[in-house]
Amino acid sequence: MSKVIIQSLIAVIISHVLFVGRGETTLHELINFADTYQYQIETGELLIKETFSLDAFEKLRSHIERSGFLHSDQSKEKYVRMLSPNITEELTIIKSEKQQQLTLNYQLSGDVVELFENEDLYNQFKSLIGTIYTNNMHNYACVQLTGNGIIDGGYFFEKLQSDLMISEVSRLIEEDFIVVSGLSDQFKSKIPTGDAGMNVQIASRIGRDGETTFTIGTPILTTEY
Repeated sequence: MSKVIIQSLIAVIISHVLFVGRGETTLHELINFADTYQYQIETGELLIKETFSLDAFEKLRSHIERSGFLHSDQSKEKYVRMLSPNITEELTIIKSEKQQQLTLNYQLSGDVVELFENEDLYNQFKSLIGTIYTNNMHNYACVQLTGNGIIDGGYFFEKLQSDLMISEVSRLIEEDFIVVSGLSDQFKSKIPTGDAGMNVQIASRIGRDGETTFTIGTPILTTEY
C-alpha cells in the first residue's frame, strides 16, 4: 500500500518540484542535515527526472555509454553502472514517439556517505549529473538513519522532528509505522499542498525483528517505508 501511495504522489507532483540548483541536489541537503546534527546514515537514494526532445536521444545514449554504463536490459533503454561495490547507478530512457520527447530517469542507491567522502566517486557522480541534466531536472532523495544507540524509538523520532524544525502538515499512523509530512527550512525544494506546501517526510517503521528504521525524504519519501 505504501509503495502505491508513493508512486501516486510522484506522478501528481513531479511538475511542481522546484530544483535546488545545478550541481546541488536534495541528497546534498540530507547529507548536510545528518552531518550537522550527527545522525548516522545507513543507506540512501537519489532520483532525478527530466524531459528532453526526442532529438537528444543519440547524444544522451552516447554520453551514458562513454561514462561506463552497461546496457542491462535489451528490451528497453536501461543502463547500469557500479560506482563502487556499495553504490549502484541506473539510467533509463523512456521515449514517447507521439509527443516527440523522452524522459531520462536516474537512480543512485547504496552507501551515500561513501559517495560524498570519496573524492573520485563524487567527481564521477557530479560530472555525470552536470553533463546530462539541466536546471529543469526534478530530484528527490531519502536516507535511512540508525538510532545512534537510542533505544527509545519514540524519543528518536521526536528528536528528528525537533532538529528538522518541521511545521507539520499531516500525520499517518498505522500499527507498525508513522509518517509525518511537513515543511522545514532545512530544505529548499517544496511541493504545493495546503497553504504553505511541504518539503519533507519522515517515517518510523518497526520491522518483524522488532528493530525500528527511520527514513527522511525530501521533498517526499521515494522509497517504500
